[in-house]
Amino acid sequence: MKLKLSLKLWIALSFLILGITIVTGYSMLSIHFFFRGMDSIISVNMENAAEDYLNGIKEGKTNPGNVDNYTVTQTWEAQTEQIKTYFKEPKRFGVLHKQRKQAEPGKRPHVMYFLIKLKVEGQTYFVSRAFTRADASPLVGQNARQSRQFIISLSMGITLLLALVTWLLMKRLSQPVSKLTKWTHELRPETLKQSPPDFAYPELNEMAELIKGSLSSVNESMERE
Repeated sequence: MKLKLSLKLWIALSFLILGITIVTGYSMLSIHFFFRGMDSIISVNMENAAEDYLNGIKEGKTNPGNVDNYTVTQTWEAQTEQIKTYFKEPKRFGVLHKQRKQAEPGKRPHVMYFLIKLKVEGQTYFVSRAFTRADASPLVGQNARQSRQFIISLSMGITLLLALVTWLLMKRLSQPVSKLTKWTHELRPETLKQSPPDFAYPELNEMAELIKGSLSSVNESMERE
């Protein structure tokens, strides 16, 4: 059995589906840019670590490669075995690479590995670091939760507002259409001589004139016969 929906319901569903799609798209875009912002912060910290590494060499430090838990090396081979296990040697400069090690049952939380290839003062550097949940600042998790709650609340609010606007629009449109339908059903030969009422929209008024003109022509033909 083929499901038939009214024109009003079709329009309402179209508006809602379009609105939900837009809201979902913008929510995903907001989440994407949130993580892009986090990646940018990590990239800047890695660049600072590379500069500190270079300054450490100039100052004659014996082990400048460990800068604030960032591993900085001038060659790929000097990187840690974990990094070389999870990554291939990067070819492009300034591109942040990420890999996640999932947690095993009963083991420590998953680890995020970061790697970037940089050029500082004409020299190539590889900077890497492994992050766990314990390394992350509580402020980062708090900001992430607040951003997620804000996006969810905003999406729900926009969806409800869209549903309300759609309902009001359909109500506004359906009243003149219902009035036209009722007027059409109540047409009689004696009422065809009267002017149609105002149906609020020019298109509906034009349709009423066409209906009146067609029925008047039919009525006049029947009277002549």
